[in-house]
Amino acid sequence: MSSGLLNIVTRPLGGYLGDVTYRRFGTKGPKYLTLLCGLIMGSSVLAGGLYIQNHHAAPHTADCEFVFMVRLRVVLMSSSTVSTVMGIFAITAIFSEVGNGANFTLVPHCHPRNNASGFKKNLPTASR
Repeated sequence: MSSGLLNIVTRPLGGYLGDVTYRRFGTKGPKYLTLLCGLIMGSSVLAGGLYIQNHHAAPHTADCEFVFMVRLRVVLMSSSTVSTVMGIFAITAIFSEVGNGANFTLVPHCHPRNNASGFKKNLPTASR
């Protein structure tokens, strides 16, 4: 999946879901939605790493990064596992962008007393 497609579809979806949860639960709704998206994203990253680690034997060496790259190459040689790995990391990317969109829902709710210079409201826009 390309990053542009994710930005067009899933980030606005996250903003919409953040608005829906805000109407129903107040500011806690988008906070928990962002937290849930982060937990799903982290879980899928761990699942992808464990899938790669457990499905093929690695050579005996002390360099962990080299071992991971060899395992990744072996996993990606099988066409049935390519779709599994791509699916797992597509879920990671989708929930990353949905959480990003939901996070933008929280920006207007910064208290003006804590944000006298407008720095907090401008920071997420600058980081895009």
